[in-house]
Amino acid sequence: MKESSYKISVIVPVYNAEKTLNNAIDSVINQSFGFENIEIILVDDCSNDGTKDIINDLANEYENIVPIFLESNSGLPSNPRNIGIRASTTEYIMFLDNDDYYYPNICEKLYSLIISYNADLVVSRHNYCSNSILKKPLSFFNKYEDFMIVDSVDEFPELFTNLGVIWDKIFKKRLIIKNNIKFPEEILSEDIYFSLKYYFYCNKIILLNNFFGYRHTIDSQSLSHNLTEQYLLRFFAGFLELTNLLKEFNKTHSPIAHSLIGMQSLIFMKSLILLDSNPTFKLDLLTKMKPYFKMYKYNTRLLPISIHLNVFINIFIKISSIHIHFPIYVSKIYRNLTKFYKN
Repeated sequence: MKESSYKISVIVPVYNAEKTLNNAIDSVINQSFGFENIEIILVDDCSNDGTKDIINDLANEYENIVPIFLESNSGLPSNPRNIGIRASTTEYIMFLDNDDYYYPNICEKLYSLIISYNADLVVSRHNYCSNSILKKPLSFFNKYEDFMIVDSVDEFPELFTNLGVIWDKIFKKRLIIKNNIKFPEEILSEDIYFSLKYYFYCNKIILLNNFFGYRHTIDSQSLSHNLTEQYLLRFFAGFLELTNLLKEFNKTHSPIAHSLIGMQSLIFMKSLILLDSNPTFKLDLLTKMKPYFKMYKYNTRLLPISIHLNVFINIFIKISSIHIHFPIYVSKIYRNLTKFYKN
């Protein structure tokens, strides 16, 4: 890797973000860490609005903002992120989505810790905004200390409840390149795959239980529009890649696997229920997924969701085995569990 005067590379996959990109980049420029210590890699995935003009304006104003324009649309952020990693010039990497933003001290906090403790990964917390309401995600860390150091992810399977979140963490580029860790293309859960493989090579992980450094925006309208049969097929393909990765590292029967499979199963079942599609498609996909449900085991460390998930998965399997109208029954069960869980 060539010498760099910067300390952190922030990689931003960009697509049609003319309304949000400036706010996202401003959150990096205004970091307490000092923008002179940061490079931003903007990888545009063939935007067709005014995004490219914004990127060019930013790159002209700041020498540490690097624009990359792809020649064809990737459809998913995997390829832009992989390209951004290769283009980065620093030892440490962070990620930012084009409609989110950093809180002012995340870079300083995460960088100082990964340097001071010679860690492979520092994990912070995030909150998210949905329908203009700011929320904190479910935490399984309440019983733990504010600051923790673990030698490997095997010590802390709860980390996998937040696995897909790559943007509230700082990574070592050397570890990524040495072990050929990439975001797989053409599937969903690509960020989970990247994180999972990275975690398996970590020898020291720092967990910040009560430090919130990132705000994520959830576009509920966009999510509903994207919920298609193709989405479910890509999700299932991603699930298969994750289980293959667990097998590769001999983790299939570990608490990590149970945490991961449980959370992914819950996402899959919720999406399957909400999908407006032919019942035959749903039943066929469920049949393919069902063997993986059986890999899930109740995990007492993931209370309270393990109780609900354990009940839900078992009922789901039984109903789908005996009744073709399983979505009707399961949707009722899911709604009841969701209400119970929120109370």
